[in-house]
Amino acid sequence: MRRLGFALLLGFVAAGREEVNHKSRGIQLDREGDLEGAIEAFRTHANSHPYDGPGLTNLAVALMRKGTQLRSWAALEEAIHVFEKAVAVDPRDTHLNNNLGALETNVDLLFPDAPCPPTVCRGRAVSQSVLGGDTEDYSEYDDVQDFPVDALQDERDSYGTYETYDTYDTYDDYLDHVEKEVADRVRRYVCTADRLTFDVTEEDKRLGLLTPAKLEAMVEAFEECGVVVLNGAFSDKLIQQLEAAQAKQFDAYIASVEADPRAENSTTAERRSKGRYELKAPLEKPFSSAELLRAPNVYPFLKQVLGTSRTLELDTLSSVTSLPQAPAQHWHRDAGSLFDYDFMPVHQPPHGLVLAVALMDTPKDLGPTEFLVKSHRDCFEERTTEIRLNDNSVIEDCGWVGDVFAAEAKKGAAIMFDLRVMHRGGANRSTVRRPILYISYVQHWWKDSVNFNEKQTRDFDGHSPEMKKLLTRLDTQLYISMLEAALEK
Repeated sequence: MRRLGFALLLGFVAAGREEVNHKSRGIQLDREGDLEGAIEAFRTHANSHPYDGPGLTNLAVALMRKGTQLRSWAALEEAIHVFEKAVAVDPRDTHLNNNLGALETNVDLLFPDAPCPPTVCRGRAVSQSVLGGDTEDYSEYDDVQDFPVDALQDERDSYGTYETYDTYDTYDDYLDHVEKEVADRVRRYVCTADRLTFDVTEEDKRLGLLTPAKLEAMVEAFEECGVVVLNGAFSDKLIQQLEAAQAKQFDAYIASVEADPRAENSTTAERRSKGRYELKAPLEKPFSSAELLRAPNVYPFLKQVLGTSRTLELDTLSSVTSLPQAPAQHWHRDAGSLFDYDFMPVHQPPHGLVLAVALMDTPKDLGPTEFLVKSHRDCFEERTTEIRLNDNSVIEDCGWVGDVFAAEAKKGAAIMFDLRVMHRGGANRSTVRRPILYISYVQHWWKDSVNFNEKQTRDFDGHSPEMKKLLTRLDTQLYISMLEAALEK
């Protein structure tokens, strides 16, 4: 009989230190008369929660107070920009609307010739202003998640059958009915290129965040299909810096392999397939820059998909280069599901995802990454079937798998995919090499122990394969301690 693991999913939250509530901290600092401290606390919160409308309003109000007290246009100008973000996120917030009137009054009084966009300065008359000391109080709402996604509740909504469990003769009959409903819904969602490809607009760039509607559409497409592409995610200047740094590192690697073929595979480099190489990037700029790793048009999406308010962790920061005439890679997953579907028959939330950054345009002849959409979704083993793919290879997977999406992205695009989705690098039929950056963001409790080798002690090879698997983490810790002891001598 199949076992249901909902209890595990409900308890699927790892313990750890609670992060500081910077919004509450900012309110407290303002009450204590520390306006500058309040501004910095609100700014920190806004950077971590860019779609928290009340949080943005708090920052804008504090900046507005500073601007009026000091007669500072710079502070008021920043307040205007933050208010614009708040309007884009939640235009119906009553705290926001009341404070917009105060902002307009004070801009008119202090800087009557200064520009103020119509989305913020709406020509409304107000009876009070910041100069008089009255605005709406700070919003003391609890921290919010941007478009919160409750994986378990989503599954309950899609099943729509929990309340009718008693109408089935056996539990297996009930699960069969649930599985059919889920399969019908998954098949109905069409994962076409126009549904999976999004663009950063000039307005998005000006505001420094995607519109909530676009973010919501991206999250939905990702959850259903396992991959999305966001063109224009990174600046031209950053991409040029990354392209030059990656080329320099790869040239040095090729030279080292030509000098010593043993350098081809190591703890920092791997040949993934014929003509295709992955190199760990050095922890230095531009690879380690916040502009790349916490890009405002990308990072909030990553946190939303992973369903966490915590700061994410990187598991891999590398580049993958396919040489001219490199054949297509084999179909593979970077990681499997945490639990067997027969044990936990729900669509489990992702434990990690990959951000691939296109360092050049990737049309078909350069071999863009191909994805088997919906392959991140599991089903009962007896419902899998043989599926013939576009290269005539045959896999066994759920019946809704089979459509291929080739991510023909533009230079500077972000290609984001679930670790569990099947994919492969396409055949590079051009005369130039094709580099991409490969960055995996994961839940803080998960670690990829497959795609790169860890350092082990000399005695490790004497263990059986089963014992190696059991001891690999402990032996790596032993290796590090032995190395530290040697350095101390």
